[in-house]
Amino acid sequence: MIRQWTIVAALGIALAMLSWNFIQKVVLYDPMAGVTQTGQAKQQESVAATSHKRAWGRDIKEKNLFSQQRKPTPVRMDEQAPEPVGRTEVRPPEPMPAIILNGIIINPDGSYTAYIKVGDNPTMGARVGDVMHGISVITIEERQVELDWQGNGLTLKMKSFPLIKKR
Repeated sequence: MIRQWTIVAALGIALAMLSWNFIQKVVLYDPMAGVTQTGQAKQQESVAATSHKRAWGRDIKEKNLFSQQRKPTPVRMDEQAPEPVGRTEVRPPEPMPAIILNGIIINPDGSYTAYIKVGDNPTMGARVGDVMHGISVITIEERQVELDWQGNGLTLKMKSFPLIKKR
């Protein structure tokens, strides 16, 4: 029991000392205590208190950004801008990107999901009605997928590979 009271008393003394240290260092802190002012600084401080010094000059006052009397600066057009010319060149159609059918899975609800890679893009899962990079998925069956790219129908089929080679 005496040990417990000793520990409680020691903790109480430590808390009191830390509290006093906190009060001295933080609450009673005066940042200007060790700074001495020169004669010029004292004089400027007394002048600032007695009279107001202008914060800006005449130019800023006359060209006030928020003045209601301010008018926009006129823009001179020395040269007439050329009229836009209609496009006469005919561009060839975009080449069809490389399309790779990586796999087809059946979902728990009975629908199919096709994993298709278009060009340099990563492989993405697609269902019927999805549009990937301008290519829409029309139908997905067990071994093939029908796609539509700019009105052209495409059919991708899965190759069949034997899992076990016959000897």
